[in-house]
Order: sequence, then structure tokens, then C-alpha cells
Amino acid sequence: MSTFPKRLYNQILVGRQGLTSGFLDAGGGDDGTTRVAN
Repeated sequence: MSTFPKRLYNQILVGRQGLTSGFLDAGGGDDGTTRVAN
């Protein structure tokens, strides 16, 4: 796990959370991901 880029790992976590919240809120996973990432 130490060789795994932390930034990429964080982006995956953020992306997953964005997908979930976007899906629950408006059904738009990509919108959720972008909103959380930015």
C-alpha cells in the first residue's frame, strides 16, 4: 500500500463518495464526483 500513490488513492475515495452522493441526490455520478473533487 505504501507504493500506491496517496493522491490517486484520495481521488478514488473522493470519486466513490461523489458517485454515491451524486447518485442519491440527483442520479448523476459524474456531477457528484466533479463537485466533490472541486
